Amino acid sequence: MPGSKVVDSWAMVAWVQQEQAAPLVRQFLLDADAGNIELLMSWYNVAETFYTLAKRNSPKIAEEFLSRLQSL
Repeated sequence: MPGSKVVDSWAMVAWVQQEQAAPLVRQFLLDADAGNIELLMSWYNVAETFYTLAKRNSPKIAEEFLSRLQSL
């Protein structure tokens, strides 16, 4: 069974906005996709990510994050 990692809003915002930490978050996503780790994210952090993206960027970017979340 793979190990688990908890993802917070800061990491997801960094990934969406292609900030300095984005490559590390991307690697976690790839590792999860390969079945090497399990990523967990609370609904609170999902909501915080949505709010931050909508405020910093646009509601459209926040909606795109939500639509992609299940496939991540």
